Amino acid sequence: MAAKRVGVRRDAGKPQPELFGKEFHQKAQSAMEYLMTYGWAILIIAVVLGALFQLGIFNASNFAPRAQAGSCQVVKNAEAGGVTVASLEGLCNGQLPGYVMQDNGQCCSSYVSVPASSASMPSADFSISAWVYTNPTTNWGTIFETNAFDFEKQGSNGVILRFIWGNGNLNTNTGIPNNVWTSVIVTRSGGFGYLYINGAPVLSGVTVGANIIAINGIRIGAAGLSGLGGIDTWWGSLANIQFYNASLSATEANATYSGGIGGAPVRPQNLVGWWPLNGNANDYSGNNNNGAATSVTYTSAWTNQYSGPV
Repeated sequence: MAAKRVGVRRDAGKPQPELFGKEFHQKAQSAMEYLMTYGWAILIIAVVLGALFQLGIFNASNFAPRAQAGSCQVVKNAEAGGVTVASLEGLCNGQLPGYVMQDNGQCCSSYVSVPASSASMPSADFSISAWVYTNPTTNWGTIFETNAFDFEKQGSNGVILRFIWGNGNLNTNTGIPNNVWTSVIVTRSGGFGYLYINGAPVLSGVTVGANIIAINGIRIGAAGLSGLGGIDTWWGSLANIQFYNASLSATEANATYSGGIGGAPVRPQNLVGWWPLNGNANDYSGNNNNGAATSVTYTSAWTNQYSGPV
């Protein structure tokens, strides 16, 4: 009898369609179960990380070393022939300050007063540098004022240098951005005004009137000395106020911005006053023009909106 021939299926060893479909369905079901199990947890983690990022928790400025008050200051020494040489001493590498000056949230009552002094006070050219943080709470706010002029925010985001006579106003439509730390520098040279925001010139060579008169006192963070009306408090925070009896060049203005909120003065020999406002109102220019604070708060919680020079 002939042997019975056993047939071999050509598709042997290959996944059968019904088996393949069942296996795919099982894997898809497992993936969905995984997403249902862990998806909400992943979403919650993403939302928390986003909130922490918005709060500035991951801002490198929060972890940078902080400078103490007076850690950098100008020292003036008399040399032969009666020449005084100014030099920087201490930690002057731009460390972030531990504190900044913050207004008390009350109109017209929070400021630093500096009494009159004949030491190095300008009578013509000058420069003012400041780091400012402003909010849109009010349309007005004074950064720095003397009896001859004030340097202030006017309007929703504008900056103006105002004189009490002559052609008077130095305006810009560029403005100071709200809710972020900004470097602002104004300088007067030979009757012309120049304004820099974050190291960039926004106004150049604008006529600003006659020579200023002898300065009789300074007020930081509010007006009231110049007779222009009102004593508008700066609504926000201030830091690193530098006052020179000379005009800074565009290069020096950019270098001041590049030094950051804790940067040292770029021209120590021409400093009238240097008020870092790092926990006190003392002057570190070597001229002893110390200020007296009225209703001022010094806060260490200021870095979230500071990203430093770019």
